[in-house]
Amino acid sequence: GFAGHLSNSLVPDTKLKAPKVNFRTYTPECSDGYYLLTPKGHKVKNPGPIILDSRGDLVWSQHFDNDYGGQAYDLQVNGESLTFWLGDDRIRGHGDGHFHMLDSSYDVVKQVGAANGLSADLHEFLITPDSTGIVISFNIAQHEVQSVGRKFKDEWNQFIWECVFQEIDLETGDVKFQWIASEHVNLTSTYRTLTDPRIASMGNGDAGTQQNPFDWFHMNSVEKDEHGNYLICARYTHAVYYISGRDGSIIWTLGGKDNRFKDLTSGHALIFAWQHDARFVQFDDFTDVYTRPNQTEGFTTKLMTIFDNAADDWDYTYGPPYSRGMLLEVQQMKGDNQAYTVRLIQSYVHPQQIRSSAQGSMSLIHSTSSNESDAHVLIGYGINPVVAEYSSNGTLLCDLRFGAKKGWETGDIQSYRAFKIPTSDWIGRPFFPPAIAAKANTVYVSWSGATEVREWLLQVSAEKRAVEDGRWTDVARVPKIGFETAIVLPTECQGVRNLRVSALDKNGQLLKYGVSDVLQRGLLRHAARVGISDSGALYMSAGVMLVACASIMLFLTRVLRRHGRR
Repeated sequence: GFAGHLSNSLVPDTKLKAPKVNFRTYTPECSDGYYLLTPKGHKVKNPGPIILDSRGDLVWSQHFDNDYGGQAYDLQVNGESLTFWLGDDRIRGHGDGHFHMLDSSYDVVKQVGAANGLSADLHEFLITPDSTGIVISFNIAQHEVQSVGRKFKDEWNQFIWECVFQEIDLETGDVKFQWIASEHVNLTSTYRTLTDPRIASMGNGDAGTQQNPFDWFHMNSVEKDEHGNYLICARYTHAVYYISGRDGSIIWTLGGKDNRFKDLTSGHALIFAWQHDARFVQFDDFTDVYTRPNQTEGFTTKLMTIFDNAADDWDYTYGPPYSRGMLLEVQQMKGDNQAYTVRLIQSYVHPQQIRSSAQGSMSLIHSTSSNESDAHVLIGYGINPVVAEYSSNGTLLCDLRFGAKKGWETGDIQSYRAFKIPTSDWIGRPFFPPAIAAKANTVYVSWSGATEVREWLLQVSAEKRAVEDGRWTDVARVPKIGFETAIVLPTECQGVRNLRVSALDKNGQLLKYGVSDVLQRGLLRHAARVGISDSGALYMSAGVMLVACASIMLFLTRVLRRHGRR
């Protein structure tokens, strides 16, 4: 494998810090796209959302400070916006905050929270085609817990973490739909118990009290389908629920104690536990591994993906000894004799059999540069700093690490979810200019968030009035390499007073806001022989120096371009 260059930037204006990325496995099939991560953990300073290119080089990162350390979650492209959650994540396993929506210039244009006096949890935010937003909320609610092991009869002090999801009009903030878990699912469906001392020790006092509510359901994903119904994933009931968008009733339950499905693959499809991120997916994304059955009246067939953790902190008693992605076929026969079947179509297991006890995601990548008909599968391993890309048949294509293996399961470095999108899905156009700095005789330039830069144009000037009257000489045009490109000044250019760098797109055109501030390097080395006439013309000595500088830099430009094409 190889390492992506994510060491601290030498350009002082950026102050960007991010984990160093290593690819343990890399194939050309992974060459297109941006990775979206939200690193957090004991060893992540100034956390924030980050975008990496397909080689692991930084594209954009920003620390959004708040009263709780500025930890971001769930960075993704939602429609035309870049979205992520920010708030108080000190509540174990969930949070209290807002989702931020950023435009292409990385300005925050809207903050979205929950309605009806609730707060938005960190787990989910989806923008629907109807311009509504779906959010999850955890709130403390009084509810009997004797059915799940309450020893004392203090009915006045029995509380749970209630799970709610809302569909909200993003313009008005009005609630279009709301669903409350305890109104439809019995507490006895949970795989957690109040008497478990590990749960009781998480808060002040016994579990199930107002000081330490019982986290029995733990919703972590919601999506709305084309029929107006909702698919939700609940970690602590080991179940996925399909919810009616008309009245909130449960159409079916997959997995857990209330499962309604018959497993046609000898139980392999129903042994998921502590899972995350249930999604419906399209048949066309898996044509190499799945043949859609002939449509029969009364039958509904869907494909679904799930990230199966198979672990929860200390509990490894359910499922296989590793986490995995799962592709499932679910079928429903309608009518008086309703029947439900499920089949495991494909598993996505890392060669090292990674087991993630918390967090994680499974999503699809639709590459625009690949000749493959099927989508790729991206697995984010949550508490473990690993992101793996697979072909639809389960072959590992790329294995990205943003933390050391010795830190697995420790919380040192982690990312709740991970996504990868085609480069065409996000165009970043910052309103601020490129950052430029010099160290010794090397100029460093970067432009955080700008995705259209293909080349850098270095310009120099010996004139004091260059900033005002625009007398600049082009001395180098070099390809953009990684996040921060280094341009070495030859001897003939090292006495130049003023430097600046401009950003060029794939057509060689100057990008808007693409001219850096002027970097002033002091007096010319041969200042006694350089001056400006009354007409503004350079004396010969300065002109000769700039011509020599330009000639040498043009030669270096050709060399760098050849290097950049390797």
